[in-house]
Amino acid sequence: MLIADLRPHLSDKFVQIYDEFMPLCGHDFQAAAFLGNLFWWSDVADKEPKKCGWIYKTAAHLKQELGLKRRGYEKVRRILLNLGLVQYRRGGVHGKMHWYLNREVLLAKLCELRGIPVPAADSRHHHDRDNFRLPKFIPLDLWHAYLDMRAQAGKKAGNGAKKAAVKQLAKFHNQNLDLRPIMEASILKGWLVFFPARPQTQRQAV
Repeated sequence: MLIADLRPHLSDKFVQIYDEFMPLCGHDFQAAAFLGNLFWWSDVADKEPKKCGWIYKTAAHLKQELGLKRRGYEKVRRILLNLGLVQYRRGGVHGKMHWYLNREVLLAKLCELRGIPVPAADSRHHHDRDNFRLPKFIPLDLWHAYLDMRAQAGKKAGNGAKKAAVKQLAKFHNQNLDLRPIMEASILKGWLVFFPARPQTQRQAV
């Protein structure tokens, strides 16, 4: 009998552990297996932009897919968080654990492992703390302050509200207006939308 004869009797789901993942995870098999699982599902999530790269797992998923019980996945979480490879948050119902693979950190560690420089990235975007993609002309510090203001007012910004805000700010940016005083005014006054600053106070963007 050949291995090919056995494949029809197996599902197409399996844990793929790249050789590099073992040394990255201190040769901890469970952590490397989870990283491989997260890598695979993150590739799936990348095809759905609304997910912003996040995936979720329940305790039942982790037991079924990786044989991890609570002590096991808590250990794995500590290892990967300490390495800076993941972001984690708990939310929703039924004990959902939300995970995000830090791609840039993983790339840097893979390059370090191989002893090669990290490839230069020329991106016109960055990501906020929820991994929502933003044009780099929007200052992250004020963006997060704006999100905090909305949350405190009971108007937490979802992806739809964020897209609308980015569209507004992009319009002002294209008019060569400085976004900082525009955003600062909305944050200070608790406005959910943005307005151009008065001519006498508006500075031209450098």
